[in-house]
Amino acid sequence: MDLKKISAILWFLSALFCLRVLAQLTASVVDTTFLPAFEDWHSGTMPYGLLAFFQIVILFFMAKTALRFSRKQVRPSKRTGVFILIIGSIYFFAMVLRMTLGLTVYTESRWFSNYLSTAFHYVLALYLLLVGWYHHKMAQHKLVNLSG
Repeated sequence: MDLKKISAILWFLSALFCLRVLAQLTASVVDTTFLPAFEDWHSGTMPYGLLAFFQIVILFFMAKTALRFSRKQVRPSKRTGVFILIIGSIYFFAMVLRMTLGLTVYTESRWFSNYLSTAFHYVLALYLLLVGWYHHKMAQHKLVNLSG
């Protein structure tokens, strides 16, 4: 997969997460029929103000990373790739476990059964997995080209 496609996917995932942040903010101040209720967006693990702050920080780093990919300013690093792939994999499978438990054992638990929130955690995990994959794959490709 080339850098242009990866960049487009990163921007798409960033836009999805941005829409989630904006939708939750809207649901927190306006009762609408076209958006799920605020409680459907928010698992209640932390106060919404703190969550919103962290979401904005995450969006900043997502946009910064996507911009670096768009401008072809990414230096592939196998170590970075492995680290991000490990973090992204743990995150992804933790969300699979969260959703599975929410659908089966902990159906009454707001945190486990908050599927909308979990779905957007998949977006973040996929973002990490794609960035990690690129670093790992391209660092290996670079090493092959140097030795060949």
